Amino acid sequence: MGTARAIARAYSAFAEGGSDLGLTPETVARIVAPPVVTRPVDEVLGVPSYFSLGFLRPGPTVSFGSRERAFGSPGAGGSFGLADPDARLG
Repeated sequence: MGTARAIARAYSAFAEGGSDLGLTPETVARIVAPPVVTRPVDEVLGVPSYFSLGFLRPGPTVSFGSRERAFGSPGAGGSFGLADPDARLG
C-alpha cells in the first residue's frame, strides 16, 4: 500500500533493474520469467490471472506493457501499477 507517487517510484526502480531497492539481478530475472499458470481464473479477482513472485504478469488471455516481461499489480478502484523493463517504464 502506498501513495500513487510511491508506487510509481517503486515500479520505476523495478523497470530500471531494481538495484535502487536492493534487488539482485537474479530476483528480477525470476519476476520477469514466464509466469506459472496454476488456475485459469483468479479466485479473488475473478479474471484470468498469471503471477510471478506475487506480481501480476501478462499471459495468454491478459496483456499489458510492451512485452511479456512486464509486471504489476492491480489496486483498489481500478488503479494499476506496472513496470515494463523492456520499455524502461514504471
